[in-house]
Amino acid sequence: MKPIDDSTRPSGPRSGGPLLWLVVLIPLATVVAGIGTVVIATRTGSTDAVIDPVRRTAQVQDSDLRADREAARLGLSGRAGVDAGTGAVRLSLAGDAAAGRLQLTLAHPVRRSEDRSFELVPGGAGVWLGRLDGIDLGHDWNLLLAPPDGRWRLVGRLAAGSDAFELAAALPGDG
Repeated sequence: MKPIDDSTRPSGPRSGGPLLWLVVLIPLATVVAGIGTVVIATRTGSTDAVIDPVRRTAQVQDSDLRADREAARLGLSGRAGVDAGTGAVRLSLAGDAAAGRLQLTLAHPVRRSEDRSFELVPGGAGVWLGRLDGIDLGHDWNLLLAPPDGRWRLVGRLAAGSDAFELAAALPGDG
């Protein structure tokens, strides 16, 4: 009988081969992608597209629409111009609005930390004046105009690079 020569036997792959790399790398890539997804989700902040405080019940968000109904009832609407160089705002308001100071809120479409509010003062004959200091007009802004007591509100959008915007009630009038 001849002794068995182990050198002629086929041996397994020494580096583990491509199949072993797949077995290790696919789960590892999944774990890394999962951690990355959690980091991205926690850093972006709130996904609410509205400025209003809302009441949440399960997946339903309820917002108080009384101020929008009041603006529609009063027939309020507004047009404004912005001087990009100085930030000066001139707002013309149509409808039955009581004279007094108004609050204009510019809400950043993504980052709530960049939202800003400005006071507009009466300039006479349905005109309000103010100044938007420190605002980057290079991107869009969501707008909300209301008196200090919040009994009515108008909404609008200031487009990137635009020097004018319109404001209207969020709900249609009662007709």
